[in-house]
Amino acid sequence: MNPDSSRPRGYGPDGPEMGDPVRSRTPSSAQPPPRIGVNIVLFLLTVVTTISVGARYSENPDAFSSVATIIVSGLPYSAALLGILLAHEMGHYLTSRYYGVSASLPYFIPLPPPFLAGTLGAIIRMRAVIRDRRILFDIGIAGPLAGVLIALPVTLVGLYDSQVIQVGASGGGLDLGDSLLFMLLIKWVFGSLQENQTVLLHPVAFAGWLGFFLTSINLLPMGQLDGGHVTYGIFGPRHRFVSRGMFLALVFWGVHGAFRGMDPFAWLWGLSFAGVVINAGLWPNPSPVMRYAAALLALIGILGNLGTLWVVFAVIMCFVRLDHPPTRDISIPLDFKRKVLGWIALVLFVLTFIPEPIRLVTP
Repeated sequence: MNPDSSRPRGYGPDGPEMGDPVRSRTPSSAQPPPRIGVNIVLFLLTVVTTISVGARYSENPDAFSSVATIIVSGLPYSAALLGILLAHEMGHYLTSRYYGVSASLPYFIPLPPPFLAGTLGAIIRMRAVIRDRRILFDIGIAGPLAGVLIALPVTLVGLYDSQVIQVGASGGGLDLGDSLLFMLLIKWVFGSLQENQTVLLHPVAFAGWLGFFLTSINLLPMGQLDGGHVTYGIFGPRHRFVSRGMFLALVFWGVHGAFRGMDPFAWLWGLSFAGVVINAGLWPNPSPVMRYAAALLALIGILGNLGTLWVVFAVIMCFVRLDHPPTRDISIPLDFKRKVLGWIALVLFVLTFIPEPIRLVTP
């Protein structure tokens, strides 16, 4: 008996063979002409917003004296961040094209100042049901891997232009948390810092920090995030249990700080938010009122410094599906190489996850 006879036709031991129809291209005459006008406009708007934010973070005191100085001061940050985001999305796009899956070019999401980053990232749209779990896995993991390959050198270049400063005893403002990977890179560049020292990030280093942060968000094993694609590729329909478990962990981590003291208002907020957002996220058809109530409570928690930024992402998951739509064929398991890549994705998530991304430091 042929040991490979149980495999679907066209599959070799490591995945689809070159002759497999899943890789065949639809004739160009049968494809609708791409409409890239919206993609171009959104990208140009994101260039403008990220340059504006980069100029604000630059060390040039005259950064806003003219349009030319704004561009010169803000371009390093903008180019670094958009380069990371573009690499991430093109990883998805090119892998989709490789497998003949119809996908849009990236849609960048501009975020005007005074918001922190200048962008909410970018997305692509896939217009077809994915044939099997191996293809879904490859498309899902390609983005984070490509993005991190750019974020690593960008962060190192930015850190070498950053400087160590003394932390003032009465200073206040926003303090950025660090992922394990970012802390390792800081130690590599600067060595061990003293307790009263911190690193004043160059805008390019801040772009690298954002690249790692966005990678960790995308690798959350929930819904149709990249981590959700990877998890569904590994576990198939059992993805729903992983997704729900991660959602509950995210809610818990978002509100746990409210229960550290004995403030009755903080306890009331934590219990109210957890109850509402869990019902909105896990209930099959939650009402819009429940979802918007969760969003309002999250805003109250962030403004009141009661919860971490992760409560926002818990709310976002209430507006999208926690379950992953099935592929056409769920019976094909991942091969060994993809399983190894799955573990690499898990390690990458742990290394880039920031428990408390932004902290409000009061004087």
